[in-house]
Amino acid sequence: MKKSQKFYPYIFLTIFACLLIFIIWPNNTSFGSMIDWSQQHIKIAEYFRTLFLKNGELFPDYATHLGGGINIYALSYYGLFRLDVLISYVFPFIDMEYIVVTYIILEYIASVNLCFAWLKKHNIQKEICFLSAILLATSSLLFQSHRQIMFINYMPYLFCTLLAIDNFLETKKIRWIPLSVALIILHSYFFSVTAIILCTGYFFFELTNKTEKKSLITKYIGAISIGIGMCAVLLFPTAYYMLHIKKDKWNPLSLIEIWGITPSLRGLLYYSYGAGLTIIVLFVLILSLQYKRTRKMGAVLLFCLCSNLVAYLLNGTLYVRYKIYLVFLPFILYVFAKTLQEIYYSEKKLHLFPLFFAGIPVLTIYLFDHRKTELPILLDVIVSFVLLILFCQKKNTVYLFLSCILPFVICIQLNGTEIYPTKEKSVFSDAELTTLCSTYRGRFLDTTTGLLNVNDVFSADTYKTTMYSSLSNGEYNTFYYDYMKNPISIRNRVVLSSNPNILFQHLMHVTTMETKQKTLPIGYEIMKKKNGIVLAKTEDSMPFAYATNTLYSQKEFKKLSYPKTIDVLTQSAVVDTNKMDFKKRIQKEKFSFTIKNKGKENQTVSLPKEYNSQVLLLSFDIDRKDGKEVIIDINGIRNKLSSKDANYPNNNTTFTYVLSSNNPMKELHINASKGNYRIKNVQLYSLPYTYIQRRNQTVDTVKLRKTTKKEVLKGNVNVSNNGYLITSIPYEKGFTAYIDGKKVPVEQVNTCFVGFPIDKGIHNISIVFHAPAKQFGLIISGLSFILFIIFFNYKRRFLWKRKH
Repeated sequence: MKKSQKFYPYIFLTIFACLLIFIIWPNNTSFGSMIDWSQQHIKIAEYFRTLFLKNGELFPDYATHLGGGINIYALSYYGLFRLDVLISYVFPFIDMEYIVVTYIILEYIASVNLCFAWLKKHNIQKEICFLSAILLATSSLLFQSHRQIMFINYMPYLFCTLLAIDNFLETKKIRWIPLSVALIILHSYFFSVTAIILCTGYFFFELTNKTEKKSLITKYIGAISIGIGMCAVLLFPTAYYMLHIKKDKWNPLSLIEIWGITPSLRGLLYYSYGAGLTIIVLFVLILSLQYKRTRKMGAVLLFCLCSNLVAYLLNGTLYVRYKIYLVFLPFILYVFAKTLQEIYYSEKKLHLFPLFFAGIPVLTIYLFDHRKTELPILLDVIVSFVLLILFCQKKNTVYLFLSCILPFVICIQLNGTEIYPTKEKSVFSDAELTTLCSTYRGRFLDTTTGLLNVNDVFSADTYKTTMYSSLSNGEYNTFYYDYMKNPISIRNRVVLSSNPNILFQHLMHVTTMETKQKTLPIGYEIMKKKNGIVLAKTEDSMPFAYATNTLYSQKEFKKLSYPKTIDVLTQSAVVDTNKMDFKKRIQKEKFSFTIKNKGKENQTVSLPKEYNSQVLLLSFDIDRKDGKEVIIDINGIRNKLSSKDANYPNNNTTFTYVLSSNNPMKELHINASKGNYRIKNVQLYSLPYTYIQRRNQTVDTVKLRKTTKKEVLKGNVNVSNNGYLITSIPYEKGFTAYIDGKKVPVEQVNTCFVGFPIDKGIHNISIVFHAPAKQFGLIISGLSFILFIIFFNYKRRFLWKRKH
């Protein structure tokens, strides 16, 4: 064979992978999705670059611009040290979307080719290796490349790790294992745990026929440890954050859900959030039990794919989800290829009756799953069964290639369900928004795009109260939704979504906003207007940081209920004190209404009177027995109760609306989703806006100065009376405060913010944040990297000396 011919399979696989992408990717769209792709994978990666260009720090501590301010390791899952993100720092002029999309496509193509190369190293017939690589290309690997990239962006490095393990078992050279393991972790630390477990299992399976097992095991553990150690700067502070934040309450899983089985094998078959393979793979896995060389691994894989407990444990005991089986793809295809190799060369008589067990998941799908109507599953079962029988009898790989046709069709159909985002032109350009934010310093709120731009930091001067991340500050989330009554407008409350709420915006120093003109809160002045959308600013918000002696006891505050909690927060600082400075200002109004014309035209309800320069707080309970979703919009503000079957139910059974306008309010405009539900316990309260408007004149404002390095806040303040320094920076462990250069204890004030006592007089203030466990992680990473370099160079020098 000519040397050039050995590259033909790689050329064909690359062309095939590119062809698939070309077929599924519509014109004039982004290679992504409308769910989390833009909001998280692109926007947060772009923010990492913005932060680096602003501060020049490769290992930052704090994200000042999102969620009011948060530990940067709350966002680390989205690629803080991922290669494409790091590469983007060198090319700030290239759109982050292009970098991420190019990188993930290259990873997809590389994974398909590395699959072929890895299987070929096991002396598996070339045609079988090619078939396995084709099945990988048509699996959920492609779907998740444009949906949840962290689910699969480690895949090429997983194949590199497997190649490195094989090389180690052959040559006892371990130097590539640490590097490939580190790259898996840096790309997706959540899936890296399962990847390392499976790689270790693979290592022990392949170790059975080797001598010097003890020495090999010791070296392998050392190599894995160095790889993990090099990522300590990511793992330690992230783990610390996860262990110390207040977590949302999950609906507990039943014992049946945890200890049960999945008869439909969603983790393996026809499911884009599982491995996404087809029935021929299950057929071959069942046949693998008849061969000594594949029996053990095949049995383990089948058990894992059926067991809810395995999915529960590998998902960190969070839930039973099948996305974790994406990590199993190389190992499933390994057993698949090895079994076909056995069938091809073995004269052993196969028992085909066990294949009928594959009918269990097929029957389950047809009885209980919507996939039966979306995909040609029955046709795939029949065709794959016939072709596999012919292969077993004729020993001709042509039948295997014919079996690729339906996986190709199914792959296109699954990817065709994606809603690819289009490049829509925004009403106001980033340049206009940047000018607004830099001119009127403070936080910015965009309520026009819902979930789409909660993480969009379009300039270094953009500071937001909103955020969408799988990890977040739970205390701030409680303040955001439970105390300040921001509406929960989507299916889960993990997202800090953007909606008008003048009371919250006032406390959080939201000085500028982009919103629809009809939802513009009271106190905001329109600066620009286009197509019903306005840019507005206010001078009434509270300062970013201020000193006050109007205080309210934390202990007594915890005994209060809504709406008195809001009344207290909007006039006093809640701190560790015995004082209770408070005057009742919120008044209850006589008002009630019912929802009519559900799911049809808007309903207009008259208010009990005309409200001028007032803030209204409207609330009511939702009573829905069937557990389905409820959506009610009032004056352009949305509340949603997610269905009981939602992945992350928001449990929003009490809808609250904070309504305000620069114009008199006479009526409510209501649009409600259809369904069998009713509202009850309707309550309406009013609060004169003049009380809110004047409050910033009663405090001592901190005059802010430019921060440096780890500083989150820096400034000076002339304190009128002994009291407290209050900020709108969400509290978490890692803050240190200084008054005139002297360190002072930081306290949690206003339920979830940074504050501390301060005496009368002129003071210089500084607040610094160090991510807990980061310094220790950096030391471990440095030592591990030094060990890796020393070991790598030592081996190279040793081999050079032996050669010469």
